[in-house]
Amino acid sequence: MNTIPTWTFMNIPACDIEVNRIYQRDTHNAVINNIVRDFDYHMVNPVKVVMRDGKYYAYDGQHTALALRALFGNSFRVPCLIYDDIPTWCDEAALFE
Repeated sequence: MNTIPTWTFMNIPACDIEVNRIYQRDTHNAVINNIVRDFDYHMVNPVKVVMRDGKYYAYDGQHTALALRALFGNSFRVPCLIYDDIPTWCDEAALFE
């Protein structure tokens, strides 16, 4: 059964995007450096985030968010899809099982 997605598109300052270390894999500087070195804005996908406790948490695209921050600074506005139908950390983690 298909459902209508409940996300909003927004450009969020890079410094406001956090990574949940409870379940998210470690970031790898080599991956970030490769994105920076080969940067092409045509290839940037929106980062998937949830808002919880007043903070934006990236659950997909953390390397992209960190590379954009490295390239353009903390105030750069990262394209994001904000999902409001993922209630818990466990539900986020389960998306990648």
